[in-house]
Amino acid sequence: ILIFSAVLVFVLVMPKLEEARGLGQKLAKQKEETGQVKAKFETTRMAILQFQKLPPKDKNLVDLALPDEVDLPDLLVLVDSLISRAGLIGEDVNVNVSGQKGVKAQAQVSLAPGAISPKFLDTKETPAGHEDIDISFSVVGSYASFKAFLEQLEKSSRIFDVESVSFAAPQASERVSGAFRFGVSMKTYYNNQ
Repeated sequence: ILIFSAVLVFVLVMPKLEEARGLGQKLAKQKEETGQVKAKFETTRMAILQFQKLPPKDKNLVDLALPDEVDLPDLLVLVDSLISRAGLIGEDVNVNVSGQKGVKAQAQVSLAPGAISPKFLDTKETPAGHEDIDISFSVVGSYASFKAFLEQLEKSSRIFDVESVSFAAPQASERVSGAFRFGVSMKTYYNNQ
């Protein structure tokens, strides 16, 4: 009887106990995942409520960072303002708006012969629902002025991604004044939904 009951325990009861433990672990894991989903949902709900409580002035800052339309005149005025505030002289400004059919134009920077143009950032896909605007230009000025321009660009309310910066050796007439020529290629975005 003892041997028979031991065989019954190992054959019938032990597999059921293992199955019950597995189901218990699966239930605990699903409860944990459900808790995480509820926490994420609650966080999202709180963020939406906080955004709705923002004053209209702060909501306008979001619109400035990612406008609903291209609005090239405002964009050009902003870029020119950032360049001139840094004490630089802007040249050869090119703006290319990506096509509605997903074809993206490549921005070309006009540089002096022999200029080196390393890529600092890899090309990234544009987020869904957003289109990009390629802006390229060259500026003439001191290195300190160019650093000031990059700092202002970083602090701007509009989102800009600097894709490449190139440096050209100054010509003989520019060496005396300490001016250098920098080529910049960057992107900004607008909401197309």
